Amino acid sequence: MVLKKWLVDNGIDVSKVDIKALGPGDATTALTAKQIDAVFLPHPSPALLEINGNGKSVVESGEMWPGHACCVLLVSGKLIRENPELVKEIINIHIKATEYIKDNPEESAEIASRKLGLTKEVVMYSMQNSDTTFIHNPNDIISYMEAYAKEHYDLGYTKKLLTAKDLIDTKLYDEVIKK
Repeated sequence: MVLKKWLVDNGIDVSKVDIKALGPGDATTALTAKQIDAVFLPHPSPALLEINGNGKSVVESGEMWPGHACCVLLVSGKLIRENPELVKEIINIHIKATEYIKDNPEESAEIASRKLGLTKEVVMYSMQNSDTTFIHNPNDIISYMEAYAKEHYDLGYTKKLLTAKDLIDTKLYDEVIKK
């Protein structure tokens, strides 16, 4: 969605661009093998491609769509209805993890490197060269979500223009943060 909006905003007819939906691993492999010309991936994949000499970052997603929410924590309505206390604990853990990453980037890079199977240097390079902002408050992205919904509607991906109320329920987050 961010990529398509950016292409359209820059006068490119997206119907003339062959966009393939690939996960980070497949996209990295395809670019390295020169099977595709470009990738749009979340970090740390761009950092890994650059460090290995298989690609060069030319624009960050935050430049393509300033203030966009890259990655968000989602839970199903079923889980919210059936186990709201578990959802609150998940939210609480997310808040703590987000704050830990912001306060402890070196240690966070070490932990992420073990989980992702990458070197700490790759993860640190990614963190230092990404325009990612770590936030946990869904209220901070409501205006973006409305803009995202409008883009989806304008591009014909949805039949109805969704509102913030349709997209985000902050009730449990607000309860957790008050404690």
